[in-house]
Amino acid sequence: MAGLCSPKRSYLAIASSFAVIVLWASLSAAQLTTGTIAGAVTDQSGAAIPGAKVTAKNTETGIARETVTGPTGRYEFPSL
Repeated sequence: MAGLCSPKRSYLAIASSFAVIVLWASLSAAQLTTGTIAGAVTDQSGAAIPGAKVTAKNTETGIARETVTGPTGRYEFPSL
């Protein structure tokens, strides 16, 4: 019977398809929904400004987070 798959081949095809779907689902679930904002605060001459207050604000929700620059003027807002 040409064109017909044996039950064993059908099972393998279904199992392979299921494995691909599970793998795809696990990879897509691993995608992050947060990000990080990082930068540096400097004056007009390019010198770092340590201890500067920096605010990140979501304009849609109004939620704000604050941080202070380090000794090199760098700041970071992780997991936003």
